[in-house]
Amino acid sequence: MSTMPLLTGRSKLVSLSCGTENVWGVDNTGIVYLRIGTKAPSPGHLNPAWVPVDGTTHSSGAKFTKVIAGPSDWMVRSTPIVI
Repeated sequence: MSTMPLLTGRSKLVSLSCGTENVWGVDNTGIVYLRIGTKAPSPGHLNPAWVPVDGTTHSSGAKFTKVIAGPSDWMVRSTPIVI
């Protein structure tokens, strides 16, 4: 089980990028999130969850600020900034 925080009311997404099947985001603390599905949910269905991606926090103090999804859903680039 991941020990990363979940996207809560205190977190704010500062970067979003849509692939063909997924949405990627970075919050104001530098954590990268993935949401499977790009469409709004149908009535009677649950909203897709924003799942934190393991390995997006680093002991060096690097913090992600931007995420870019490529033409294939497995192609994702994130821009870090060292604090």
